[in-house]
Amino acid sequence: MLLRWLVLNPSTPILKVFCDPERDTYPDYRLKRESLNYLFSLALTGQDRQTATFKILVFIYWLAHGTSYKTVSETFGIPLSNATSIVRDVADKLVKLSLKIVNKPSSGELALTMQGFGRLARHPVFEKAVGAIGGCHVRVKIPGVPQPQQRPGDQPLPEKALPTINFQGVCDHTGSFIDVFAGLPGSMTDVRILRHSPLYKCALYPPPGCFLLGDGRYPCLQTPVCIITPYSKSDQNPVHVQFNQHHAMALSSIERTFGIMKKRWHMIFLQPLELHPSFIPKVLAVCTVLHNICLRSGDLLEPVKIEDRSKVTEALKEWLASNETSGEALRDSLAQQISTMKCMATVKDERGTSAPANMMAVQKEHAYNIVVMEH
Repeated sequence: MLLRWLVLNPSTPILKVFCDPERDTYPDYRLKRESLNYLFSLALTGQDRQTATFKILVFIYWLAHGTSYKTVSETFGIPLSNATSIVRDVADKLVKLSLKIVNKPSSGELALTMQGFGRLARHPVFEKAVGAIGGCHVRVKIPGVPQPQQRPGDQPLPEKALPTINFQGVCDHTGSFIDVFAGLPGSMTDVRILRHSPLYKCALYPPPGCFLLGDGRYPCLQTPVCIITPYSKSDQNPVHVQFNQHHAMALSSIERTFGIMKKRWHMIFLQPLELHPSFIPKVLAVCTVLHNICLRSGDLLEPVKIEDRSKVTEALKEWLASNETSGEALRDSLAQQISTMKCMATVKDERGTSAPANMMAVQKEHAYNIVVMEH
């Protein structure tokens, strides 16, 4: 019974554009044709391609417009019950693609990632960074639960009036997601979200000798997962200020990544999401899969302006857990290396040489204890 609806009928207005290879698919699906073709190449193996293509288009349209199942059923000319089941079934299938699309760099790719963060930070000290961690809140309207009411003439309800769900992500230097974790209540702090995530519990990434970059909402850690955060904004030590400047340039990768994804799927991230909480993590996971597919396809957007988390440098006043060791000594070591290299470059520029005597003087002035990261 269902199959008679699942055809790519060019007479259906929403399918007319897709069936014409010369037309731009972005307005309807928020994905360019190259991204759609890449997605189909991954998702259509071993299936009835026309039926599977139709179902994916239904889901992508729903995701792009954040519309009701009733509107989706009317737009594609399918029964309402079928629209609901298609959206949920396709979400389940696309989440499985995260094993191929949202993953850590391979051993061969790791060196490129490290070099990339060094370029972003404009300093070789950051060539041990292999990811940037951050997060955002997704507002939700839980079906069947009364929501705060807005009276006529009142200002719009503030974002805090609605419950939110936390979404933690780690990206590489290109802005591709390499790890995501979503679903916990927005009332939990970023630190608690981190401690509940598989990234933290399994402690498999970053590899030994490397670190992630995070803002001041995270603790500066060396174990179980190495995260280097900036110094407090109230810290005016020139060495620390200089470190923060380079750190912020590299950390901007995660801010830009979330900004691009929010622009593409603005109906998911910038409007209250009226879905059951158990389904929302799947939707967010699919958004990251599609984000990475777009990057690989050259389907690029400028990010929507969001909160600049690199300026959040006040460390949380939380005790380290019993299994955690502070990364502050490592951060101090990195900061002093930056300062020493700058001073050595200054001496070389002023005297036209980097004589051993000059180097020894600089190193003595900026003496520090090197923190060796385990290899």
